[in-house]
Amino acid sequence: MVIFASIFGNATIQRGLKTITLSPSGGIAGLSLLSGGLGYTVGDIVTLVGGCAGQITVTGLGAGNAISTFTLTSAGAGYSTTGTSQTSGGTGSGATFSITSVGAGVLPGDNTTIVGRQILFGGLAPIYSITSNPTANAITIDQAIGVPSNTAVSFEISCIYFVSEKPDFERLITFKDVVNSWQLWRDVLADELNAWDAQRSSAGTPTILANLTYNTDYLAQLTAGVPDYIGLTSASNPAVRQEIWPRQQADFIYPYLYKRAVPDLVLPTDTTIGAVTGDIIVEGALADLCMWPGTPEVPNPKRNPVEFNIHQRRYTDLVDRARNRDHAIMERDLANAYTNMPYAPYPFNGMSARFQQNHVDIGW
Repeated sequence: MVIFASIFGNATIQRGLKTITLSPSGGIAGLSLLSGGLGYTVGDIVTLVGGCAGQITVTGLGAGNAISTFTLTSAGAGYSTTGTSQTSGGTGSGATFSITSVGAGVLPGDNTTIVGRQILFGGLAPIYSITSNPTANAITIDQAIGVPSNTAVSFEISCIYFVSEKPDFERLITFKDVVNSWQLWRDVLADELNAWDAQRSSAGTPTILANLTYNTDYLAQLTAGVPDYIGLTSASNPAVRQEIWPRQQADFIYPYLYKRAVPDLVLPTDTTIGAVTGDIIVEGALADLCMWPGTPEVPNPKRNPVEFNIHQRRYTDLVDRARNRDHAIMERDLANAYTNMPYAPYPFNGMSARFQQNHVDIGW
């Protein structure tokens, strides 16, 4: 997961509304070229990393099509004068800049770059999610403002919630901080986090990924067909949302390991996985169908408890056979591993097939 640096500034808010006017800080006011990189083209639009949506347009080139002259076309927001700013975009690579001064900033206004990030007012909860950003100084959030109206309250836009952008995501296995070489603690409920930091006043190095809810309401409020900053749209399937605590305010990347979801069987040519066979699915479906009452408008004329008992018994027998077959395969594999790879970190004797079932189809 990519965390983008926080954006700060002042906001005009009104209790009961979802629309907010923002005056972000950290816009690029002065910029000098450190290295022109290679392979650029006149007219390239290049984005400066370290803030949000600060951009230059290439106007002149030197040897190796390195940037020699440019114009600042968007001040962006959330930048500082510390360090070297890397770049992205354009036809080339490797250009770096030094931000010499910052001032008033502007938001992207593209309904994508900051949509999906979170915003707090006064540095405290409640946490709102941004659902649209139609102009350079306006956003819409997922809930009506509950705090008192204010014409100059401070705000912070940060990436506080983790939602996987992977379409085959089923469940999270690890979420790692590679800089500090630890995994975030995940067995924490939102209620526990509320007891520790109800105001969400903590920011810094995250140590916890707390369980929250699904992002169903947020997705429903997105502009149709327009993706947010991780590519989710109003048509995306609802996904689990978890809170990173304390919130990270700097650019950061968190690698995570997840278990892939088994794909749906849609086409006649689709195949099942592991010990599951087609007849198991068929018998289970027939058993369910025999007890399904239908709808008030269209009752199920085939509802039959006797047929249900027949199909349910067949289904149970087939599942038992599959379980025994799967267990035998597991025992054979572990026996081979103990014989040929005694140094490998395999589980203790007597571990059931559940071990292997929980350690398959894993992707990064």
